[in-house]
Amino acid sequence: MNLSLTVPEMVVTAVVVGIAVMDLSRFRIPNAVTFPFALAGIAFNAIQGGGWGLGHSLAGAAIGFALLLVPFLAGGFGGGDVKLLTAIGAWVGAVAVLEIFVVSAVILGLVSLLVILANRNVRQDAWRKFRQAANHLVSIRSLTAGDQEMDEVLDREDCRTRAIPFGAVVAFGLVMLAMAKVAFVQSL
Repeated sequence: MNLSLTVPEMVVTAVVVGIAVMDLSRFRIPNAVTFPFALAGIAFNAIQGGGWGLGHSLAGAAIGFALLLVPFLAGGFGGGDVKLLTAIGAWVGAVAVLEIFVVSAVILGLVSLLVILANRNVRQDAWRKFRQAANHLVSIRSLTAGDQEMDEVLDREDCRTRAIPFGAVVAFGLVMLAMAKVAFVQSL
């Protein structure tokens, strides 16, 4: 049976599912996981594809990093989320990390909407934050807040009803993409 997944796709899906478990339980993605994961992706692609593979990997890592940098600086994501997407990009390249990001963003949006609709306090907080953002789209404070605002959210007693672990969202998106690819290839 041909599963039609590449080695990087299989490795990334398996590792990110493991990371999702950590992210769900601790709301943290440790550097001890993301850095070796990224380095292994760069090494794998360089060995498999030479200079082209190295460029492919570095471009993917750069795109993965860039996609979450501004949301991280605005306090919407933790540093581990940024490093996770960077590591994924190092394994799968620029185009695939962009696809993974888009699928994950859609899933995150849907989950966020469900959380907002299900929790009155979250609805009020979301509306307040939306008004604040509309009043000052870009300010020095929002660009330098980063993990401080995320830590404030995670330190609150109700953090599990407010924060959505991005690692789990990415894992769900990766599994969906893998299943779709396998189903498509097997239907041919």
